[in-house]
Amino acid sequence: MLAVGIAFFAWFPHWYPQRAAARQGGQRIGGIPDGITGLRLVEFMPLAFNAEAASDLRATVQFHLSGDDGGAGYLEIASGRCIFHPGEVDQPTLTIESPAEVWAAVSRGEISGAKALLSGAYTATGDLNMLMQFDAMSGGDNQ
Repeated sequence: MLAVGIAFFAWFPHWYPQRAAARQGGQRIGGIPDGITGLRLVEFMPLAFNAEAASDLRATVQFHLSGDDGGAGYLEIASGRCIFHPGEVDQPTLTIESPAEVWAAVSRGEISGAKALLSGAYTATGDLNMLMQFDAMSGGDNQ
């Protein structure tokens, strides 16, 4: 289960911006546009949310990104919806902590997300089964 989660975090940040761009205007992008910061990437994640895959899941995923492009925000997943909120949530289901530059580098495919997680460049704590579910919830089997 953890291996699937690691694989997801290696793949998702590279795939997500293309998926979001396709949903917004039918155009694909070659990478992360300039100016998109670590926390901003999290803010856009609901655009790629697959409500069918989430089913009746209720969870919160807290992100703590440190550095110049960092901040705190969380995704609230409930009732087939995914909503980004800035700030902190009490008792998140899963917490991701990363330097913003690491998250951005993983997102741009400059470093492997799996290697970054295994080397401690960022951490995931809480319900690690959520890492497995992210692939389906992000619409990974579509487009």
